[in-house]
Amino acid sequence: MEYRIIEGLDNMELSDIVRLLRTTYWAGDRPVEVIETALKNSRCFGIRLPGSNTLAAFARVVSDSYPARPTPACGASSSPGMPTASTANSASTPPAIGSW
Repeated sequence: MEYRIIEGLDNMELSDIVRLLRTTYWAGDRPVEVIETALKNSRCFGIRLPGSNTLAAFARVVSDSYPARPTPACGASSSPGMPTASTANSASTPPAIGSW
């Protein structure tokens, strides 16, 4: 079977994505506003069958940062209070969970 992969929300209709998500147990009753917010913070892909404009499949990629930002140099802290290569392996007591 042939299909066409599409990328980006600009190439998909929200109603098509919601229609597909309504068939799942994890998002069947999720409010449209929540879906829309999640989509805006994701990289989205879909599949269309040849000769059809109907969205047949949908996937989204979630990242800590989208669009991607440059990765800090090794040992550099990306956030205040985050351990660096030089502090993560120190002999001191590790920080408590959630204290980073």
